[in-house]
Amino acid sequence: MEINGTENGKYYLITITGSFDSKTLVQVRDLIDQALQKGFSKVVFDMSSCNYIDSSALGLLVSLYKKCKDKGGKVGILNPSTHIKKILAYANMDVVLALYQTEADMKKDLQ
Repeated sequence: MEINGTENGKYYLITITGSFDSKTLVQVRDLIDQALQKGFSKVVFDMSSCNYIDSSALGLLVSLYKKCKDKGGKVGILNPSTHIKKILAYANMDVVLALYQTEADMKKDLQ
């Protein structure tokens, strides 16, 4: 499991390797807090190497979505696996979160 945050101009990228669950929630929440404190309203999660997401992580994404939307921003998911996409769809989160299949699509949308 590895979690990293990177400032990328107009958006903040959080890369999650492994599971995004209650065990990693505090670390991810800390990165989100840093991003919001620095003024970012666009946050993207690179989930190309994420193999699992649980309900606590979904709740965190909903909370972040509300905060970013209030500031005119958005929350995106970069390169989610088929499994992660299904979970997001079951929770109807694929409607409110921006799903990006490629980094180029993400950069085009966020610039």
